[in-house]
Formats: sequence, structure tokens, C-alpha cells
Amino acid sequence: MSRDNSDTPPRQLVGKPDDLLVKQYIDAGWHLLLMKGGEKAIREKGWNKGEFDLDTFREKYRNTPDRNIGVLLTGKLVDIDLDTADTRALGDYFFPEAPSFRRHSLRNDYAGHRFVYCDDAPGKAMSFEFTTRINRDELIEFFAEHHKDKPKLKLLEVRNGKVMTTIPPSYHMKGRMIDDVNWDKPFDPANIPTLSYVDVVTRGARLAFASIALRAYPKGQGTRDEYCLRLAGALIALGWDADEGDDLIVHIAKLAGDEEAEQRRGKCAQTKAKADEDEEVSGLPAFLESIGIPSAEHTIRKSWFGGKLKGPRTAEYKNEVQVDESAIDVNLENIDRADKVSFQAMMHNPTAIFIYMDRLVSVVFRGEKAPGAHATIREFNWQSLRTTISAIGVRFKKWHGQAGKFIPVSNPNADIYNDLLKSPERWGFPHLRGVSLVPTLTRSEPGFDRTSGLYLAFPEGMYPAIPDKPTKADAQAAFERLMYHAAYYEWEGKPDRSVYAAGLMTAAIRPSMPGYYPAFAIDATKSGSGKTYLGKNIATTANGGAAASPEPWNPNPQEFEKRLYANAKAGERAVLYDNIKTVIQGSELELYLSAGEGGWKARTLGESESPRVPADSVVIFCGNLMRFGRDMTRRVMRCGLAPKADRPEDRTFPFNPVDEYRREFPQRVVDILTIIRAFQQSGDRMDIRATDFGAGFRLIQGALMWIGEPDPGLCVEALRARDAETAAKGQIVEWLYVRFHTNTFTASDVARRYAELEGDGLLPRQKDGSRQTPAQTIGTLLATVRDNRWGGLMLTGAATPKGWRYWIDGKPEIEPDPPAKEHFRLFDETPLRPCDHPLWAGTSIASWDLALAAIEKLGKNATAH
Repeated sequence: MSRDNSDTPPRQLVGKPDDLLVKQYIDAGWHLLLMKGGEKAIREKGWNKGEFDLDTFREKYRNTPDRNIGVLLTGKLVDIDLDTADTRALGDYFFPEAPSFRRHSLRNDYAGHRFVYCDDAPGKAMSFEFTTRINRDELIEFFAEHHKDKPKLKLLEVRNGKVMTTIPPSYHMKGRMIDDVNWDKPFDPANIPTLSYVDVVTRGARLAFASIALRAYPKGQGTRDEYCLRLAGALIALGWDADEGDDLIVHIAKLAGDEEAEQRRGKCAQTKAKADEDEEVSGLPAFLESIGIPSAEHTIRKSWFGGKLKGPRTAEYKNEVQVDESAIDVNLENIDRADKVSFQAMMHNPTAIFIYMDRLVSVVFRGEKAPGAHATIREFNWQSLRTTISAIGVRFKKWHGQAGKFIPVSNPNADIYNDLLKSPERWGFPHLRGVSLVPTLTRSEPGFDRTSGLYLAFPEGMYPAIPDKPTKADAQAAFERLMYHAAYYEWEGKPDRSVYAAGLMTAAIRPSMPGYYPAFAIDATKSGSGKTYLGKNIATTANGGAAASPEPWNPNPQEFEKRLYANAKAGERAVLYDNIKTVIQGSELELYLSAGEGGWKARTLGESESPRVPADSVVIFCGNLMRFGRDMTRRVMRCGLAPKADRPEDRTFPFNPVDEYRREFPQRVVDILTIIRAFQQSGDRMDIRATDFGAGFRLIQGALMWIGEPDPGLCVEALRARDAETAAKGQIVEWLYVRFHTNTFTASDVARRYAELEGDGLLPRQKDGSRQTPAQTIGTLLATVRDNRWGGLMLTGAATPKGWRYWIDGKPEIEPDPPAKEHFRLFDETPLRPCDHPLWAGTSIASWDLALAAIEKLGKNATAH
């Protein structure tokens, strides 16, 4: 057997379906079914009866290597099954938000199935097909596409109830060809939209009719304009708005390969204007007559659209669905449509749509809203805004002139939603300051808090109550519980443990107490010290218990900035960088860490304006012997680990620190809030070490000192002192690389450039009365810099009978700038003195005076290079 060819890769192996994908289905609560590989039918009796037995399914799944997966469409899961090439071509237009899957042999944009959720799903299928009261001969001729020697008269089906759909990872057989079933995009149950069933069926009816219009579109020039005019009459008669009808005509024309598709626009507006003036216009019967299927009128009118049309001027429109009296009238041109949409959305659900950094957004959960779920902020486009507004119950209506009454409009023009997106501030949506995945000191219930602007995103009852009036003893006991998971760590000093505790506390309170907070660096002298575990626990706290995924550190400034911007825009609560081996520095990172409440103005490529995004993620660095640029030392709290074992990774402990911390995560968050609340209520003031950070972090410093722990601010001074010295040594190594590259050199060679080193500020201050010669000073300096790696370079040396010789190992991460060429005049108002320039280093005063006298004979304008 072989695989069918297509433009997307197939599954890896038929016999090894994606277990993770199946797990996602189970987590979403789907009723899964197993069948033989390559088949669409289940042979077992009663497969669509009874409850889903997970244990039985797992056993069959393990014991059936060659299998297909099906899902029973019970509950709210609805499958939009597109049966013809024309309906598949239009699927993205009518259901752009619905995740889709298809056979591998179909085109990328021709998906056969789309999934949505409908809370009001009826438990039965709705087919858009031709069955009775039709002339089958004319339809057989019209629908040239056949299936099993019969014309495909079923265009699409909205499926729900005790029916089954084959889903990925599965395959079908086309002769001897294997045809895989694939999702078009990586599957996530959270991306399945929730729509009303009426909306789905109405869109389905429109899609079915549009597929007929696409199939009948003229192949040659000359008749297309007339065809589009008749199509416009049918669309207006079936309830399309003029704008949306014209959009559909242009879209159909483009799909049909019409090079002048945009010129077809305006036909619906022209027809609507004539109908409003009570002029004669064509309607549905005229259009169907022109394409050769007049007998299809009854099915389209009655079965699909639920009404009856007797003629273009004496039309009567009946709809099985009552028009909502509070629906928004999209005909009223003198009323701002966006204002009406906004008002209606707010009335139905005041916490679905927010303004966040001047953009309309929603809070989206990855997976179910459960402990450890990860909520992010997602910006709306007009399609996703339409889906949300539909899901929260907003309805639209329009005046139907021929019927003399309002009719429902399920798919208003995109302009309505774009009006909202362009000026979100005008319509009264609530402002979202951020998302907190843990409780705050003032609120423990989930949901949107209008007072603070925070969306508390966690399940009801997940967190225990915080004590109302905790004592110092309560706070100290809470600290012991909080730090138990780190009991076996070997710290450089006691303040280092305080820094780690401050990281956990920062992650918990930062959303509710905005301001300027440090980044946290978990540093170690050796590999295998467990530093990444601690970094993950800080990130897990910010993520509400969700497992943290470290990001690789990218020293490229442009790539790093793009990734940082993406995380900030999505509202990520924590960013964890692991395995850092280069210097931590960069202007954009420094600006982000200093931004505070005002947000960070990112420089994004391809955008004319620099967007402002929040800068409230907890940033964590993990690495061995990490180094920081000079300006970073003011923005980082370093926690040092110093394991005594030669191979720390070989140590054994009674538990994993990440698993232990997450085991009772809700209680750990309550412990943090208990410590802070107890300190606040005490009214005590602590003499904390001054830092550049804001009130929120000063509160954490005070709380830790109050319960008897060292001030984490002590580590800031230590880091500044250590890294300022390290940075200076690194600059000396770069200076030597620029001038000597890989050549060997001695202290005397460097001493000849003594003044240059001194001018660049790279020499240590000499003690008063020091008698060291320049060569001796340089020798001492090189000995302290030797074996210190910086930016990919390291000064290495070896003793020889004539003294030490040095060279530079490695390559720079960023190529340093070459030294500027130096030109100096010998004759100036201020005479040069010995050692004022490296060319004269070590020259005696007598030799210097002789040289000056010799040069004066050559002329006043002499210069030396």
C-alpha cells in the first residue's frame, strides 16, 4: 500500500496514532469510539448507547494497534460535514473560527469537517440536501459530482446526536492508497468556538446556497455581470444584507477565477435600493430558472431558510425562529452600529470583552478552567469578536421590505465589528489591568474585579481561605511550610534563600500590586545543583500552579526582543530562561524590567508604531556562574547555590522539589499571602536595605525580615560589587583581543600601551606612593584577569623561562569595535611628557628632551603618527 500525495505531510505511522491527541479528546470530555483501521463504520451493536467507559476504551486502545478513532456527537459537540467540493471551498468564509480536519488527499483549504460547540444543540442532524418535490433529472445534470454512481445531492450536514464522525488520527482507503485524516492546524479543544445552534444552521443554509451559486458561476466572460445581478436578487430575497451580499458575490467570483471579481461588487446594493423603491427586481425563482434548477426553489426556501417566497414584489417571509425584540437593527444607518453592538454585549455578559493596552481582548484558557490551567490574554480580530458576541447571546435583525417585518440576521457585515476594534475606548468596555491566576490580599473569588481591573482566573473553591488576622507565629509557620520543598538545597548564604522566597512571593502578589520588581537569577557554581527546579517553582506560582516551560536564552538582540514582545502581548505571567551561558544584558531587556505600570514600548519589526505592552511578567534566569552587564546588576536579585558535592546531580533526596511544591500548591499560595497579611496588620516598620524596586517588593523585604529571615536586598549589593568587577575584567579581555587577537604577548607588550589602558579607564587605581613600574602593574592586572571567560573569550597564560606569556582563547559572541586610529601633534601649547602616549612608554626624561630637540630642527609643522 502507498499514501496519497498531497501538499501536507501525513501522520508518522498509521499504526502509531498520536496518543497526546487522543488524550486531548478525553480531557475535553468527548465520547470516543474505536473501529478497525481504514473503516468508517463500527461493527459492534449498541455503540451509540450507554455512557463512555474510559477504562474500557483505554484497554481497547492499547490492544488495537491498527485503529481509527471516532467521536459520538452527543452533548454540545456539533460537526459541520461538508460533502461537496463547492461547500468545502466556502467553509472558511462561513465558519472561519471553527477548527477543521480533512482527508490528506484534499486541498489545504478544502476541509471536509469543522467542529463547533452549541449549548442548545438539539441532538439530531440537519441536512441541506435535495430529496422530495424536485426534478431529479435536472439536479443530476446540474450536480456533475457523483458518489457511488449517484449524484451528490447532499451538500452539507450539521450533525449532532447519536451519530459518529471519524477524527484524527485515522485513515481511509482509496483503492490501495492510504488517505490520512489530519487536523489543518495543531488541535486545541480551547479553540473550538461556542455558537448558538440557530446561528450554525443559518450559516449552513447560506453556505449551501452559496455553493450552488459557485457551481453555476459562468466560465466565460460576457455573461458574468448579468449572472451576478440575478444572484444579487436571490440573496436579497433570502435575507442577505446589501453589504454582506456584495461581499459574498465578490468572494464567489474570486473562487471561480473571475479576474474582474471586484467589479461585481454593488449588485446587491443596487437591487436593494430598487426593492426599497418598490421597483421590479429579480428574486430566487428567476435565479434558479437561469441556472437550470427551478424545481430546487421549494427545498431552498422551505427546508433550508424556513420561509416562503411567492414573488419578488409580493413576498411573504416567515421564519421558524422568532426575532429577538432586543436584537440590534443593522439597517439603522443613523445609529452607530458599533455602539449598539457594545451596549448589547455589555448587557448580556459584562466580562467577556475588555480593553487592554488600547486593544479589545478576551481572557482565554488553555484547556479546561481547572487547577493548573493557563489563562492568557488574546487580542480580538473581527472574526473572533463575532464569535464571542454570538456566544454571549447578542442577536441582530434587519427590516425586510418585502415581508414588512424584521427578520433575523445571523452573519452581519464585518464593518460592525471593525468599528469596535478601531476605537475600543468609545464604547464603555471595562479596562483589564491584568490576569491573576492566584487570589489577592483583598479578593479570593474568581472572576473580573472592576475595582482593581484584575481578572482572577481560577476555579471556584480552589484556594483555602486566608486567615483574617494572622499572627507572627502564623506567618513563621507559613514560611516553614512554604520553604519545605527547598529544605535540602545548599545556599551560598542565608540571604540567598531569602531571595528565592522573595521570588515566590513576587510571583504571587505582582498582579495585584503593580510596580517595579526585580528579575530573579538562580545561579550555581556547578551543574546539577537543582537551579532550574527553583526557577520552575517561581514560574509555577505566577502561572497559578501550571507547569512552567523554560525558554532557551537567545543572545541575538532582535530575536530576543521579538520573543519578549510576544510573551508580553499574550499576558504571560512568567518567563523562565534556562541554561544561560552568555552575558545577560541588552537595552530592551533593561527597559522592560524598568517599565513598571506604564508598560513597555516595544520596537517591533514591520509595524509603523511601537506598541505599548504590559511589562508585568516575572522574569527568571537560570544558569551556572552567570554574568550580568553593568546596568543589569541594578535590576536583578541573584540567588546563589553552592553544592559541596563534586557531582551534585548524583545526590538523592526524598522528593522532587517541583513535585513537592505543586503537591499542595493552593496552600502554598495561601502561606505567601498569610505572611504578607500578618506583616501588614502588625504595623511594624523594618529597616530594609534600600533598592531601586517599588513598594510591592519593599513590602516583601519587610515581611521576610519581620519573621526573622535575612533581607534579600543584601544580595543586590553583593551582585553589584561582584559583577562590576567581573564586567571590568571582561572589558580588559576584549581590549586585549582587539589589539593582539590570537598572538602571544607579555606584560611588557601590554605596558607599551599603558596610557591607552589608563585612558579607557581599565587600570585599577594606584595607591599613593606606589613604586610599581607600568610593566609590574600590568603583570599584576593580567594575573587577576587570567582564566576569566567573558563573552566567549578567555585570557590564558603559561610560565616560560623569560616570564609569563599570554594569549586569548575562543571567539567573541559579538565582534568588538576596532580601536580608532590615533593621530597626535608633537607641537602643541601643552608639551607632551613621558608616558603621555603608549609609543613613548618607559622613555626617560633625558631621552625625551633629546628627541624633542631633534624634531624641532625638522620644522615646527612636523607631525608623527
